Amino acid sequence: IAIVTSSFLFAFIHFNMAQGINAFLLGLLASYVFYKTKSLKYAIYVHFINNGFVMSFGIFSDVLNKVLPQMVQYGIGMIFLVVFICHLRFVIKKELSDKTIVEI
Repeated sequence: IAIVTSSFLFAFIHFNMAQGINAFLLGLLASYVFYKTKSLKYAIYVHFINNGFVMSFGIFSDVLNKVLPQMVQYGIGMIFLVVFICHLRFVIKKELSDKTIVEI
């Protein structure tokens, strides 16, 4: 319940429905990452990567719209998302295995 509530509040403070949906999903992911790793740095990393990605697409949107159809842009975004999640899973597994080794 805490993860959903904090994600909803994170989305609500954006005061924009389109950003709010993204923020809610980002809040769920960042909260889950924090829950699994007990480390705020990975939740901040998730937020940083998301903002960098959104800013990049925002800055280059005029060029991208002229060169690539919107579906291709969505495809690039989905590929980026899959690569990012795989990378994040790897980092979290490494972090958890390092903690386990240290605790023994």
